[in-house]
Amino acid sequence: MIEKSEIDLQKYTHDCDRIRFEISSAENRMRSDQNLYEQSLAKLNESDAAMAGLAEQIAAAGQSVRSSSAEVDRFVRSINELRDALKADESELAIAQNEFGKSEEPHEPDLTSLENLRANVATSRAVEVEARLGLRTLEERVAAIAQRASDLENAARNERESASKYIARREARARGAITAQSIADAAYEALIQIESS
Repeated sequence: MIEKSEIDLQKYTHDCDRIRFEISSAENRMRSDQNLYEQSLAKLNESDAAMAGLAEQIAAAGQSVRSSSAEVDRFVRSINELRDALKADESELAIAQNEFGKSEEPHEPDLTSLENLRANVATSRAVEVEARLGLRTLEERVAAIAQRASDLENAARNERESASKYIARREARARGAITAQSIADAAYEALIQIESS
């Protein structure tokens, strides 16, 4: 009888030691999960701040695109107006040259109007070239801004995906911590019952 009691006591002692070790391990895992949870939460807060900053940059880029598009439209209208004026000047120049060629009396012609028309044509062409260069520059700016906006949107999407993954891992760790705590509680209750028996 005594021998059996000693064997049972050794078994209970062994079980108690094992349960104490399991409780200690569960508590360590729970502390580790809590640390990971806090790190994930801090990372999520950083991601939220980064996404807010990216949203502001995307809004600014969109405003720049709209402003540049309006500037492009203005240049296009200016080019069309200059082209119409150039055609009118060239037409007047052709008429003046034709009238000059039909002149029958050999007198000294008044070339003032003709020279003025030629000057206007040259000026119109120079302005058109400048406007086209400005338009090309604006188009390049719009393309660059659009690319920047696309890059910002991709960065924001990646940041959201990263934050979602952190949240999922955090929830999984939290569930693990709850499970570990439940195991620890059950083991502790079992230990109390064993020691009291």
